[in-house]
Amino acid sequence: MSINPTLAQCRAVVAVARHRSFSQAARRLHVAQSSLSRTVAEVERACGVQLFARTTRHVAPTAEGVAFIEMAERILRVYDEELAHFGGYLEGQRGVLRVAALPSLAATLLPQVVDRFREALPGVDVQLEDSLAAQLAAAVRAGRVDLALTAETGGPPGAKGDDPLRFEVVAGDDLVCLVARGHPFARRAELAWAELASEPFISFDEASSIRAITDATFAECDVEPRRRLTARNVATVAGMCAAGLGVTAVPGFVVPLMAFAELVPVPLVDPVVRRQVGVLTDPRRQPSPAVRTMLEVLRSLPDEAVRLPPGAGWAGAATR
Repeated sequence: MSINPTLAQCRAVVAVARHRSFSQAARRLHVAQSSLSRTVAEVERACGVQLFARTTRHVAPTAEGVAFIEMAERILRVYDEELAHFGGYLEGQRGVLRVAALPSLAATLLPQVVDRFREALPGVDVQLEDSLAAQLAAAVRAGRVDLALTAETGGPPGAKGDDPLRFEVVAGDDLVCLVARGHPFARRAELAWAELASEPFISFDEASSIRAITDATFAECDVEPRRRLTARNVATVAGMCAAGLGVTAVPGFVVPLMAFAELVPVPLVDPVVRRQVGVLTDPRRQPSPAVRTMLEVLRSLPDEAVRLPPGAGWAGAATR
């Protein structure tokens, strides 16, 4: 048996059942009673059963009618909920926003951004993930996330062939040297990059965006640390520095993640190296209302005097 009632037919049957009257249901649906009666009769013919027992004074669902009405109510409830959800999405009030970020930004900058985004759009769910820089660009390009917070380490992040992703700078952070409290460098007001040549250096591995910056700066200064140790995890690098195994250099947004190790940050100069931090989007995709709101939040944060970690600052502002 092929039964394919329309939404209008489902609404007609449910209305008659709720009001136990064709005339009252017709007034509720703003249709003629004769039209409503024909609609219900069409459903009954399609089902091959009588949905209502009718008398001159009484209308009541049959057993088959009760089963049909329960099904129709479920269909209408889901349809109305999903339609309202889609309408909310179009208005920017519903839906899901998928955001990815470098681990340092996910821990320091992103919570403040999401907090203000939820004030603007409390009905939109925000899904967060942290990844390395190369993975962020791939996720944006593939559409797995709507946008990403990342850092510029030389050329637009994620640029590829004739299809570069759009990178909008929102903040920046200077690189500092982190040393154990008992290290001689801990008493210095600043350090030149060339001075790091005399120390064992704790490097992040090559998948890290920080490694690309420090390697480029060492090459620019014609400096090579006398010994390198390499680690992938921020906490591991911090622990190795705290144990006196060497020093490291990190951007300002990373420093709070190493606070447990009680390291001393010392500004690095000659040169001062500032990492640009921003939002990565794909210009091929029309931004949803939620994406547009998130971008507006990111652009407005400097005007709201949102505090950033030492060594970090909003775009166009000094970090020192």
